[in-house]
Amino acid sequence: MKEALLQYIWKFQLYHLANLKTVTQDDLQIIYQGDYNTTQHGPDFLNASIVINGIKLFGNIEIHVFASDWIKHQHTNDSNYQSVILHVVYFNDVELINGMPTLQLNGRVMPLLLQKYRTIMDNNNVVKCKNLSATLNSIVIQQAKEKAIIHRLERKSVQIQQQLHQFNGDWNQVHYYNLVQCFFDKSNQFAAKNLLVNLPYSVLLKHADNIFQLEALLFGVAGLLHDNFSDDYPSMLQKEFSFLQAKYQLKISNKKYWNYFRIRPMSFPSIRLSQLANLLHTSPQFVRLYQLDKVKYTLQNVQASVYWQTHYLLDKSTSNHTNCLGKKQIDKILINYTLPIQYTYAKYEQKPLEYILEYYYSLSKETNNKTKLFDYEHFNHKTAYDSQAFIELHDEFCTKQKCLQCVIGHHVLAQSNKIQNYIEEENVFYV
Repeated sequence: MKEALLQYIWKFQLYHLANLKTVTQDDLQIIYQGDYNTTQHGPDFLNASIVINGIKLFGNIEIHVFASDWIKHQHTNDSNYQSVILHVVYFNDVELINGMPTLQLNGRVMPLLLQKYRTIMDNNNVVKCKNLSATLNSIVIQQAKEKAIIHRLERKSVQIQQQLHQFNGDWNQVHYYNLVQCFFDKSNQFAAKNLLVNLPYSVLLKHADNIFQLEALLFGVAGLLHDNFSDDYPSMLQKEFSFLQAKYQLKISNKKYWNYFRIRPMSFPSIRLSQLANLLHTSPQFVRLYQLDKVKYTLQNVQASVYWQTHYLLDKSTSNHTNCLGKKQIDKILINYTLPIQYTYAKYEQKPLEYILEYYYSLSKETNNKTKLFDYEHFNHKTAYDSQAFIELHDEFCTKQKCLQCVIGHHVLAQSNKIQNYIEEENVFYV
């Protein structure tokens, strides 16, 4: 028995509720099991209501596998636990602590539930429910995806709100901070963050009408204009940046921060910087666009400057090639930048959120090592809605073994017909 499972059993009241008595044989009735405490230090369940020997009590409830864990966890002298009205344990291995009413659940939990839990947790798959997928219906899987998508957006929304506070309520800065990071791959995130620190959005906005100056600022602060160039284009950028650096006292990042290894040439930092300059030039208020279709249309028209039709690196010519943002990159920006920002802003303005969830269905699915773990029969993977849900399930539930907080895990454990019948036969109320 693990404490997390015992908390789960208590939360959903998955035990015999008939003829409850404390370990001292006092009559006990559970009016409300309490609110599961996931955010603050203190008892596991808050605002509970119980009746002991006809006396109604209001307060908090603490859950432990062993009664002695109360002492082991040093709750005795902790003021946060003075409001506890019931100690729920699986094994009552010590005598009553400070007269605390105690309920022992050992013998009241259905063995099938414990067996199902062991079946899930004892396998070696990252996705613990993989071998049980055949028993899941499409409704359960869809509910799991929806919860995962919302969970993911809420997590990102918290980060964005923290950024908004950091930037003193300036949404433009928040947009810029997230947009720049989405332009670059994972191996260049450190370099991108250095660029953000050293090149304020306000400086770029002042030169939004001049794409050449935008490129000079971006390439210069990125540390890519320090070499001796033969081509006219980088030489001119270098000269222009020298003036702008002195004007704004700009700090230059280390060129070595940028990574080109195992990256497709069209995703090289140099190409992305020019594309970013083009976006800021053609749509300087892009960060203020809130119509998703208009955002997508704008991104589809982003391209690097003419020089990059025959170059992937400064001063090194290549054959002619496209210099536009690819569909995958556009979808990546929409998924990782636009939709989380839109979600946060909609919450901020108290506007409907449904259209944001629906928009995921219009974007291509992502395929990576995380989503591949869900590539089996009953988990459909067709759009970004699916892949984003799978990534969140992987990161926040599967790898952290939070099966008890997952819709699928809950279905496997608590929604079994045998368990429901077991509870119903006892004429108890099932929450």
